[in-house]
Amino acid sequence: MMKSAILSGHFESAFYIGKHFLSTNSNNLNNDKLAEVYMWEAFACAGIYKDDLFVQYKNLALNLSPKNPQVYCILGNIYWKIYDDTSNAIDNYQKALNLMPKENLDYFILSMELAQIYKNLGDITKAYAIAYNMIISQKELPNIENINPLDTPIYLTYAKAYDILGNTQLAKIYYQIAFNLNPNIDIPEKYYPNKVEKLQYLPSIIIDINDTTAIELKTNIFN
Repeated sequence: MMKSAILSGHFESAFYIGKHFLSTNSNNLNNDKLAEVYMWEAFACAGIYKDDLFVQYKNLALNLSPKNPQVYCILGNIYWKIYDDTSNAIDNYQKALNLMPKENLDYFILSMELAQIYKNLGDITKAYAIAYNMIISQKELPNIENINPLDTPIYLTYAKAYDILGNTQLAKIYYQIAFNLNPNIDIPEKYYPNKVEKLQYLPSIIIDINDTTAIELKTNIFN
């Protein structure tokens, strides 16, 4: 409930939900889970401008579980989405990625967040490299014929990658699949589905990673 409230922008509600949860359940959680709750509470505090409490909960989380990638991922979100501090956002996203297995779905989701920051900063080379490397690293692309609602985060991640790469045709397909599965997803306005249009999913236009017309960007920001 606290996470959902934060993602919906209801920071004050999230703050009190978290405060109550911590007072009644903190002894039932392992260090990793407790640290994540602390960092979500830090997120809520930042959202209602309780900066002293933000620092307090942030430090509790980092001290309790310094090797937990989710803690750094949440902290990166705080710096980016609350404080507009891209430097600290990049630093914490990078720490999270360094601690995550590369086959983890969260790794790819977070990679696209990092790519979007670089794009916003005008560092197109790094943004393109992250998006391109994410796509070609996959053995199989998401199925767009037998769509699984559980794969919504995957479709959304691919949509963001293709959008960053400038392939609006593929980005549109994946954004609209994700949107059809979950209309609450926030997608770029230009990709909102036309209510009267029946979207056709065309497997034939899915990217071929061996396509010689593709430009491979050698920059590897993960090293």
